[in-house]
Amino acid sequence: MSIIRATINSSVDNVVGIFKAKFSKKLLQKRPIIPIEPHELEIGDHIAVRDDTGYYHHGLVSTKVNDDIFVLNFVGSSREDAKVCMTFLPQFLNQRTQLYRIQYSPEEQLPIQETLKVAKDFLDTLQGAYDLLNLNCEHIVAYWKTGVGRSNQVDTIDDLPFSNQIKKAISQENFV
Repeated sequence: MSIIRATINSSVDNVVGIFKAKFSKKLLQKRPIIPIEPHELEIGDHIAVRDDTGYYHHGLVSTKVNDDIFVLNFVGSSREDAKVCMTFLPQFLNQRTQLYRIQYSPEEQLPIQETLKVAKDFLDTLQGAYDLLNLNCEHIVAYWKTGVGRSNQVDTIDDLPFSNQIKKAISQENFV
């Protein structure tokens, strides 16, 4: 069992390094965000909810048991306690009503079973590794789905005037 956990921890360390690396803009393609109802969700779906500020929180549908839907997501109340957890869909929604599915083309996504295996290997990991600009909930779910960690929300900052100053200010805050 400790060999398995060591392998997972090693993989997680590698992933953190990958996320902190700069990805080529050629890899970054905006994906459609489609409104969806909970009864339409499928295992392996990359989903998101939007809060009042316009920020999206991302997760992966990992399990459906009768009417119960479980979501893997990177969450916490601070950078220090943020980690990958499995939550019920109502917890993930957190009183937000509109749910979205992030669309992927068949060529860019990993097979569902591989996505789920990689995602479940991350359960209770990455504590203290949260970084809004380099390793947030959208980065991690995109990694599970495609093998490439990226965030449309962060990418859009690059299009703004004074993007470096904005990123510097954000990196000094304690966002989760």
